Amino acid sequence: MSLFADTSKPALRSAAPRRSALPAGDGTLLIIALGTALVGQAVGVFSGRRTDMGVVTSVLEDLALLGLLAFAVVSFILFIDAARRRSKTPARDILTTLFGFLFDAARLMQFARTAAIFILFAIGFGELKGLAAIGGFAWDESFMHLERWLHFARLPHEWLRPVYDWPLAVQIVNFIYNLWYFVIIGVVLAIGIGRGGLENRFRFLFAFMASWLIGGVLIASVFSSAGPCFYGRLGFGGDYALLMARLGAIDLTHNLYALSTQNMLWESYAGGVNASPISAFPSLHVATATLIALFAWPSGWLGRMAGLAFLATILFGSVLLGWHYAVDGYAGILIALCAWKVAGFVSARLHIDNDQGLVRGDR
Repeated sequence: MSLFADTSKPALRSAAPRRSALPAGDGTLLIIALGTALVGQAVGVFSGRRTDMGVVTSVLEDLALLGLLAFAVVSFILFIDAARRRSKTPARDILTTLFGFLFDAARLMQFARTAAIFILFAIGFGELKGLAAIGGFAWDESFMHLERWLHFARLPHEWLRPVYDWPLAVQIVNFIYNLWYFVIIGVVLAIGIGRGGLENRFRFLFAFMASWLIGGVLIASVFSSAGPCFYGRLGFGGDYALLMARLGAIDLTHNLYALSTQNMLWESYAGGVNASPISAFPSLHVATATLIALFAWPSGWLGRMAGLAFLATILFGSVLLGWHYAVDGYAGILIALCAWKVAGFVSARLHIDNDQGLVRGDR
């Protein structure tokens, strides 16, 4: 059914009396996000770092930008629909639908809670991620040998040699890889305004935070590694020298954002400013892409194909661009699947149901 269905009717489906001011599960999500923020701030204080509050403004700006873009696209779709129906009052029909959707109090509150959960978690995780680099990068050589063993005595990028002969393809993969952040923001915007039902919203946010905390802090600290792009710079050898040389040659004619970002991160690390962004195992890019694919799965074959294609491109790009060992991506997928499963169990224990969706059309 339509996203805008029954916007003139009461926003909440359930007639049962509420036991809490928050919908089922939101209290749990807020506690995890707030706890992450507080622990992260404590780590920052003891380490002498100050939180970059630009994270907050950046996320809000990106949410607003994507929101305006979505508003424009939906307005155009409604205009086409009104023209198709030969409406006598197309402007009024469009405005009535849009205002009924946008100024729904329950929807606005859900969006505010979703944004707060995401931003609080991002603030805390930004500090906690630095713990992964405290002990140095001790596992890069082990991961290199492991992925050589897993991929029939060749490193994964060596199997991709034909792709490097097509610079435009590498540039396209780089572009899609950089869209990863904006896809996450788009998903947060979508679940904030009510798409997918409460259970799927809870499962995504819970699994997202669990994957990043367990994978990006705990496991990353135990198996600290920097990734193929920094392998030679850290003095581990020249196993990935040809990979980086190929990327450098492509960058001369087809701008690769990955290389400039990698250089920026290395300069920050080498200058003793910040090592926290450097962490390869497991790949949170791939883990999050897996969660997006799982979230999109119930939406039909088109959502499934889009989710799987995005996941495949992120996994492929993480190896092609030298960001990650292939095993980083495999671990990211496994962590995301486990987190999604646990999130489903927690959701069932909290009695969260998709039929409790914010809007009647969101089923």
